[in-house]
Amino acid sequence: MALVTFFLFLVFFVSLVNGCSDGSIRLYNIVGGIETGRGLVQYCYSGSWYSVCNVEWDCPEANVACHQLGYFGASTYYHNAWQYFGSNGYTREYYYSCSGSESSLTSCSSYYYYNCAYYSDYAAGVQCVGEPDNNNTNCSESGSVQLTGGATDSEGVLQYCYMGAWVQFCSLGDKEATVACKQLGYEPFARFISLDDLDSWEQGYSPITVSCSSRATESELSSCSVSTTYSYSTCISSPLNCTTPQAIRCYREGSSCTDGSVHLVNGSIYQEGRVEVCVDGVWGSVCSSGWDTNDAKVICKQLGYLDSEPVVSLNGKYGVGDGPIYFSDLSCQGWEHTFTICSKSSYLHFTCSNIAIAGALCTDGCTEGAVRLVGGSVNNEGTVEICHDKLWGLITDAGWDNKDAMVICRQLNFPSEGAVSMGGSRFGKPDRAIHYSFALCNGREQSLSNCNKVTHSLVEGRSIYSNSQAAGVICLLAPPIPNLSCNDKNVPLTRGNECAEGRFRLRQQNMLQYCYKGHWSVLCAFTHKEALVACYQLGYNATSWGLVGEVAYDSTNQSLLQNITCNGTTHSINDCIINEGSCMCQKVISLNCYEPTGCEEGTVRITDGLIENEGRLEVCVGGVWGSVCDDGWDKTDAHVVCQQLGFSELEPEAYYGSTFGVSTGPIVYSNVKCGGWETSLNECAKTNYINFTCTGDRIAGALCVD
Repeated sequence: MALVTFFLFLVFFVSLVNGCSDGSIRLYNIVGGIETGRGLVQYCYSGSWYSVCNVEWDCPEANVACHQLGYFGASTYYHNAWQYFGSNGYTREYYYSCSGSESSLTSCSSYYYYNCAYYSDYAAGVQCVGEPDNNNTNCSESGSVQLTGGATDSEGVLQYCYMGAWVQFCSLGDKEATVACKQLGYEPFARFISLDDLDSWEQGYSPITVSCSSRATESELSSCSVSTTYSYSTCISSPLNCTTPQAIRCYREGSSCTDGSVHLVNGSIYQEGRVEVCVDGVWGSVCSSGWDTNDAKVICKQLGYLDSEPVVSLNGKYGVGDGPIYFSDLSCQGWEHTFTICSKSSYLHFTCSNIAIAGALCTDGCTEGAVRLVGGSVNNEGTVEICHDKLWGLITDAGWDNKDAMVICRQLNFPSEGAVSMGGSRFGKPDRAIHYSFALCNGREQSLSNCNKVTHSLVEGRSIYSNSQAAGVICLLAPPIPNLSCNDKNVPLTRGNECAEGRFRLRQQNMLQYCYKGHWSVLCAFTHKEALVACYQLGYNATSWGLVGEVAYDSTNQSLLQNITCNGTTHSINDCIINEGSCMCQKVISLNCYEPTGCEEGTVRITDGLIENEGRLEVCVGGVWGSVCDDGWDKTDAHVVCQQLGFSELEPEAYYGSTFGVSTGPIVYSNVKCGGWETSLNECAKTNYINFTCTGDRIAGALCVD
């Protein structure tokens, strides 16, 4: 027992020293050491390396040795291998007889032959081909397929499991690619793609060819005719490397489109692009073989361009697309309402290059010089589109002004007076070519066709689109009529309803409107000086505190006048200046006017604090409680206020930035400058209402100490 244990230990020790495990093999080359792919075949036995005996050493045995090392197979075998690779140790006195399908030499039959151990010229060698196993080249299920290297699982280099290794195809047809996609669980469509479209790919080996039936009825590639020049019993006589393996893209049934529908994609304007059709919920393209104007006319008609005179394009002008190429040789007559009833060749029944893809430009059938507005919230505003060469296109805002807008509004049967030009693609920038720029109208023309302008060809119009902004207009629905009395009894008013020239009114959210040339108009700009006049006219007391704000409004926000300018000392609109010329408001003006509350003039209070001796400062001016702007506000000012309220002389805290919220009343003072000796805020220097600018988030507050 002890002897057996010692023997096993000795075998284990020798194995550790020599670094091999029984049954493993290696290739040895005295020139290059352990050389990859070529060398003397050595077999590990009892922890030591022995050369393999070359008796009956042939292609089957060489193939097994290469398979065991992770290569695809053997191209050459050697007898007397020491002559080529040098001698290294002993030759084992056993030789092997293999069929070629075994996974290792240990699985082959072995026979004792004493001469092998005594003569060095009995050593076997081999030249293997195919990269050694990197854990990705071997496969277990013969006939299975996979796609590798693609950006998604549905595309990549097609690989086929053959003789325990993943191999590639150097050549492949549409039918075979279709069957491969079906085998992978995709729709029966495939598209060949460039290796450049993949995330990564590697050269592989392609010992086989495959041929499927004409209609690709097979469900897997192994059911097709698979042929090869390679067998287990023969050496590989031709190169296996596939320098450009076939890559394909497969498709799953989608829901992004309706079968038979069409669209144009990848054009620089709306009505042009690559023709794509929907099959099984997947968008695919049309081969340009036989593609002509009649075919394009039917596609355009299906897209709603009923009177189109299309321009056809061939050879992938608008790109090749990602989908399958479904049809070729369309033969429409032009009267059809859908391409589906046209004669055509369907998938697998034609050959088409990836770049031979059909495209079209559908014309709109519009009248030369016609104009329309798009993108506005109402029909009297929007981006201007104009018809030129039967295509709707755009006008750039370069040089665009109210005179140009007047002509557009007149041409659309809106009043020309009060028309407002809008630049900067205010109402959007449709994907259409630029037809005109630098329009120069005098405002009296009947249509833009009568105005001077720069005209652009379709090619120019496409190229300048990205760096241009679209012109737009706002037209009045009816012309302003002087001295017209306009009533709007369905709109709740705060004060007054009759539109008499120079009158103000308040609508919802206290939006201020002014009656101008018989129309109620919103205002884009307003100050406290104008608020004084408006509040007085609306019937509030002579002090007429007005708090000016802004409110979003969902109409066109068009003001019929630029602004109103008052001097701050008058109560009459007749003393103010009306600046004519319509404009667009980002936000319209709102106005709060105040009734006297009965408070005592000059009294102060602090309110909305957590405790009674802190809060927002409010002062009674003109019978109205108002707040104080925090500009210049400090502890000295707060001290005077606290003394006026009867608190102690201890130092108070001054607060800024509307710490205690925003007052609902006007902001009556700013830049308060007290010396500290005053008995009330009235005695301090300060700036009065209408002579300063202050927002509601800048209100002063105080904390008084008992």
